[in-house]
Amino acid sequence: NSIFYFALGLLVLSLLKLNPWPLLVSTSTLLVAGSFAVGPSCAKAVEGILVIVGRRPYDIGDRIIITNSPGGEVPPMSMSWIVEDISLFSTTLRHNASNEISTVSNASIAGARITNCARSKNAIVHMVLKF
Repeated sequence: NSIFYFALGLLVLSLLKLNPWPLLVSTSTLLVAGSFAVGPSCAKAVEGILVIVGRRPYDIGDRIIITNSPGGEVPPMSMSWIVEDISLFSTTLRHNASNEISTVSNASIAGARITNCARSKNAIVHMVLKF
């Protein structure tokens, strides 16, 4: 249907003795520029949606720790957050130590290491007691 109207528009322009190519070139230039401008934002939005829908690394009420390190060292519990709300594009977290509320985009934590303390039932806890 859209191909028919496109061809009809070209036919009308040629009947009016107008050259349609400058219009087509400028329109395609605007479309390419728009796709470059919107592309990264759309990619981050899709990445955030896939993290929440596909991986489901946490649920509401879970205690999580978000770090950028790939592994090895265990992050301290003072860096933990409680998940307050989950939406398609963002997650609302409450800091465990200071009760600070923070809203982060799901795309920003997609590549981070997320340790879910609620799902780590058999985790080993090391406590240092100083006398």
